[in-house]
This record gives sequence, C-alpha cells and structure tokens, in this order.
Amino acid sequence: MLSSMADNTNDLPMTGLDEPMSNNAYLMASLEDVEFAVEEAVDDAVLDALEAAEAPANVAIYSDSSESESDSDSHSASDDYDSAGDDYKDSEPHGDIRDYTIDIDPEAQEQLFTEARTTYNWLKTPVNNELIELAWDLAKFGPTAMNCSPLRMRVLKSESSQEKLSAAMAAGNKGKIGTAPVVLILAASEHFHTQMAKLFPNMPGLGDMLKDDPEWRKQMAEDNAWLQAGYLLLALRAVGLSVGPMNGADFEKIQDDFFANTGFRPFMVVNVGFAADPATDYPRNPRLTFREVAEIL
Repeated sequence: MLSSMADNTNDLPMTGLDEPMSNNAYLMASLEDVEFAVEEAVDDAVLDALEAAEAPANVAIYSDSSESESDSDSHSASDDYDSAGDDYKDSEPHGDIRDYTIDIDPEAQEQLFTEARTTYNWLKTPVNNELIELAWDLAKFGPTAMNCSPLRMRVLKSESSQEKLSAAMAAGNKGKIGTAPVVLILAASEHFHTQMAKLFPNMPGLGDMLKDDPEWRKQMAEDNAWLQAGYLLLALRAVGLSVGPMNGADFEKIQDDFFANTGFRPFMVVNVGFAADPATDYPRNPRLTFREVAEIL
C-alpha cells in the first residue's frame, strides 16, 4: 500500500491552504480513515451480538416458562397434553424451525433419512464385498462406551448360507431371505474385553475388570452392539445401499448355526442390496414429532 503512494508531492492531495500534503500527512490521514472504519465495524458487530443475546429471533423454545407475564391465560405444562395424556397439543413454538438449516445437503438428507425406506423389493444387482467394508469403515467411528465396539457380523452371500438362515426366521420373514443379494447377521461379542487394551489404552487393566464381571460385560456388549447396528444401517445407506432390518427369528438356532462356540450373540438380520422401484409396497407410516417425544426441563 505504501509503495503505491506518489513520491512526487505534486501528485498528493491538496490541503485547505491549496498546498500539497506531505507523504507523512497523507499516510496519517489514511490510517485515521482505516481506524475509523474498523471502529465502526466493531461497534456494529457488538451491537448485533448484544441484540441477538437479548432477543434471539430464531430460537425454538418449547418450554411454557418462556411466556411473557402479559399473557392473560396462564397454564401448566400438563395443559399442553390432551385428556388421554399422550398427544401433545399442536401449539406454536416460540420460534420457527424452518429458520434453521442442516449442514448436509438435501440429497444426502433424503438418502439417509427422509426418503430412505425399509426395503422389500430388490434388484438382482450383486453387492461387492468392498462396498460392505466401506460402510463398516464409516460405521466404526460411531461412539460406544469406552470404545468397546462389540458388534460382530456374518455376511451371507451364498445361496446355501441364506437357505440355512431362512430356516431360522419367523414365518413372516422366511420369504424375505434370498430376495436381497446380501444378508447380514449382526451379533454382540461377549469377549470384546479382550480387545480393550487396543481400543481403550488410556485405562490399563479395563479388560481384566470386565473379564471378572460377566454381567457387566454382557450388558455392555448388548447395549453397544445395538448402538453400532444403528450406525451401520445409516452407513450402508450412505454408500448407496438399501437395508431391510428384521428381528423376528429364532436367534438360538442362528447362534448354533452361525456362531457356535464364539461367544457372539446374534440379535438382528439385515437384508442389504440395491432397492427396486418401488422399494416397498407400503406407504410410509407417520412419525412422532419432537414435541410428542420430548420435554424440555
């Protein structure tokens, strides 16, 4: 900036006395202009921040305690529920959720959540093993208690393995096995503690503690394997696959047929592949709203 200034005083701005300013005087005047502009911008930013803190325009608050004292009709939180005590009244929140944005783009939201369906109608397109592995490489980063990561699985692609599984499924699910190119059997490992030195090295001796407490270990395995199953379903959708999870099965038989002497306890079966159009013959059922499931305290 300084190097671009005119060296010849004849090129400098004139003072009120019709005399050219010196280089130093011109520099000082320029710096004063910059300083004024910065101060003005900072003042504006501070005012904006204060206004936002005092009167947030877009915060969706569902608590009744935020009502103004001028409201003529006071009511308790229980008044927001109908006489059955289950359905939340459709009262307006103190903000508009539409004023907020979600950080992932609309197509990704549709692929993962809003347009994704439990799939029953499948294309015959094969699913590469690498695609399943890619989904796992996403799902494995979901948090579990002390990073215990107890989920284990069998990936059934052969006709014989799927026929064996079909025999253990509940009547309503038998015909679904074999319609998708891949079936996953998800299980919880009761021996996850043997990996804790690797998975949670900041707590030495944790594996031995879990070994000595089988009830704690069993509960921890079940809780966190279910948690990982949710991550995996989303991860499979994220790599472009569709899923059809099932829980109706004889899991004792599945244990004997696929996990004998492993200490892995199966709990979910998931069809995996590429969805046909339509993916299902059933319309989407309603979902509960935030205000029907949550109470802000």
